[in-house]
Amino acid sequence: MRQLVFAVLAAALGAQSPAPDAVKDVAKVQEAYHHQEQAKLLPWLQQAIQFPTYAGNPKAWMAQKRWLKARAEDLGFELRDAGAVFEIELPATLHPRTAPVLGLVIHGDVQPVEASHWSFPPFAGTVKDGYVIGRGAADDKGPLIQALLAMKALEDSGLPRTHTIRLLVGSDEESGSQDMTAYLKTHQAPDYSLVLDSAF
Repeated sequence: MRQLVFAVLAAALGAQSPAPDAVKDVAKVQEAYHHQEQAKLLPWLQQAIQFPTYAGNPKAWMAQKRWLKARAEDLGFELRDAGAVFEIELPATLHPRTAPVLGLVIHGDVQPVEASHWSFPPFAGTVKDGYVIGRGAADDKGPLIQALLAMKALEDSGLPRTHTIRLLVGSDEESGSQDMTAYLKTHQAPDYSLVLDSAF
């Protein structure tokens, strides 16, 4: 997943770059990730899993929103509350007011669980044999954390960006999928979108 996110974000560096330069750009973003952001992946994913954000649990959703806002601020980003969707944005450095927007679509909710059917606590983020086990680890809290850190690595790389990257964190993909419909009634759709759901 992370390699695909890096490749997509590299597109925000400039679609006109020759292929060899684009490969170098991706490598530079990866280097920034490994140098500065990778250490946050495991603890942040474990923390995100601890919010039982299934339908009918608004308290957990609000707690996760506060946590996500704090993580965005840790990275120097701003979280905007757009109702059922949160926006976290990395502006283009070239013509930011008119730059096209690349939307990364994620959801922060999960399916409910019957804890007695689990071998591990579903909302603990247990690490076992190199895997993080918990509700939402792959769908979709893992991709959420990876996208945030990849965006920061892109910024850290210092490379110019021709696109604004907007992370769109939805709230009910697992229980109705009305969040994006509601969002698009009052917000303009990104020029391009990529859904980072589980294994794409």
